Amino acid sequence: MSPDRQQQLMLGGSEPHRGRLLLTPPQEPAKANLIVGIALAVLALGFASAYGRTHGITWVATVLGVWTVIAPWVVNGGVATTATIVSNVVVGLIAALLGLGAMSLGMSRTR
Repeated sequence: MSPDRQQQLMLGGSEPHRGRLLLTPPQEPAKANLIVGIALAVLALGFASAYGRTHGITWVATVLGVWTVIAPWVVNGGVATTATIVSNVVVGLIAALLGLGAMSLGMSRTR
C-alpha cells in the first residue's frame, strides 16, 4: 500500500479531502476573515438593538479591526496576495475606526 493511500485511510476516507477537520492552508485566511466578520456582525446587531447595555464591549470591535489588519501576516496559509493584504488593511482600519467612534460615544454617555 502506498504512503499516500495509508494517509488517506488514517484521515478517515478514501478521498484526500474526506475526514479532515481543518481547511487546507490556502483557506486559512478566509476562515479567519469569516470568523471576524461574523463576530463584527453580531456586535453591530447588539450595538444597534441595545447600545445602552452593550456600550461596555465596544472595545472588542476595535480589537477585531486591529486583528483584521495584522491577520494576513499572522495566520498560517501563505496566500497573502496584494489584494488580500489591501482588503484586510482597509476593512480592518474601517472596523477599528468605527470601534473607536463607538467607544468615544460610550464614554461620553457615561459622564
